Amino acid sequence: IRRPPRSTLFPYTTLFRSQGSRKTASVIRRPSSASIVALSYLKPHVFSQDPRTTMAYIKICLAVFLVAFHTIVARRMRANGHNLMLEVQSSLGFQRSQAIEARRAHMEEVLGHTFNALPRNSRGAIGPSAATYALHRLFLQLHGWQLKGLQPGRSTGGDQRNPAAMLALGAAPAQQSLRNAFEERLTKQGLGLHELAILAATIENMVQSKAEHLLNASFQAAGIFSPPSPGLSSEDAIKVMELYMAGYVMGVDRTAPSVAAELKRLLEHHVRTYPRWKDVRWMLLDATKEELKYDVKMVSSILQLTESKFFRMEEEACRTLQDQLQGMEDRPGSGRVLLKDFYGPALLSGQVEFTESVSFLRQAGALDESEPASPRVMIPNYLMADSNCLARSDYSAVCCSDQCEDFMDRLEALLQAPSASPERLLELVSGFPEAENITFAGELTRRLSEVAEHHGGEVSTRGWHCNERVSYRLPGASGRFRGLRGDERPLASGPVVKTSSEGDFRLRHVV
Repeated sequence: IRRPPRSTLFPYTTLFRSQGSRKTASVIRRPSSASIVALSYLKPHVFSQDPRTTMAYIKICLAVFLVAFHTIVARRMRANGHNLMLEVQSSLGFQRSQAIEARRAHMEEVLGHTFNALPRNSRGAIGPSAATYALHRLFLQLHGWQLKGLQPGRSTGGDQRNPAAMLALGAAPAQQSLRNAFEERLTKQGLGLHELAILAATIENMVQSKAEHLLNASFQAAGIFSPPSPGLSSEDAIKVMELYMAGYVMGVDRTAPSVAAELKRLLEHHVRTYPRWKDVRWMLLDATKEELKYDVKMVSSILQLTESKFFRMEEEACRTLQDQLQGMEDRPGSGRVLLKDFYGPALLSGQVEFTESVSFLRQAGALDESEPASPRVMIPNYLMADSNCLARSDYSAVCCSDQCEDFMDRLEALLQAPSASPERLLELVSGFPEAENITFAGELTRRLSEVAEHHGGEVSTRGWHCNERVSYRLPGASGRFRGLRGDERPLASGPVVKTSSEGDFRLRHVV
């Protein structure tokens, strides 16, 4: 196809040259083949005497141009991802970069609907705060990890949270260089879905590499300094894995010089105080019941699977604690337990739970002292307190999850957008099992309409939060209380949160 003269492209190229950036202008001056075909076809008709025909051809041309432009933007974002992968390879080596690239596609798939529900800039990328939100959700779903620095409301340091700080888990200069590369991209341009998936796979790889230190120390503690070439017997494999899980459950400094001796001490004297240690041992025995030779790779895979099972087991224990606390509520569905009742099981029956001090409860934000004569423990805040976390390390812990996150994940998966009209939100929420037999009307709908009026008729999904109760069947379990009083609870810093109740289903919106 012969390229038409440059004058054919007027007035479209002139318009975008005057308004676009230098890079955009260079793209416009080199139109795609599809654009050339459209413009060549347009030339004889653009000044047609029929205005409707002229406008139809102009619209066709602009549509082709927009498709070509968005294709170019997508290619550039892919190129940015390729540049980041080169930085990963330079910092971590070829083998680890290959492992990260192999995980990237899965990360991209899992992150997809959360990414689509987040606000994005003009290049379709998200900033540090949104990336932190997405990665926190991802690692909680995949591994049950509460990674320090990615937890809601906590900072990685500085005024703005940046998840790239997680890449500085080690002191190696190469890791610091990798962190700087991601931080610069996040703060200046933002990350697209492809780039976010690379960051997620890199963080996962670095966390798992820390686990290798603990596994190596477990071999040393078991007296196996050079695993035999045929592999370990099931007895030796269980011994190594018990040492590893003892350090994992109780929390140990994985890079300390004396970690092997510490693992021995934990296994012999301390880990048996953990009430579900027998269940952990059963998981290991079940995984090694076949008489095989276990090499290091097989042992590592079994331990990763056991960690996932451990998270699910602890989540069941959290729900048991929740049920017990709900049985002690000062009134049904309040989400609060009188302090004297909270200490009752420990004082009367010697139960090991519910022994935290008043000062700890206050610092954790779990103590409601709005009525000084009758202080009460707030169930959601207590369940997510640090005292209910296990498997601590210098970068992560396994804690009770916030059931509200599952609720928001389902809502975002249905919306696939960062905002929606109040009617659309209520339509989706009313279809959830938690909202069965609930009629949405009155204060909640009025508040959502007020918010929508100030934001172009839509409500941001990131402004929607569950309150104390998602349903009567799960009172006090969904969403951490952000304040202390009744229907108006001031945040630690920021706006006032007002709560609206519709039957037993409560939502709140931060205006």
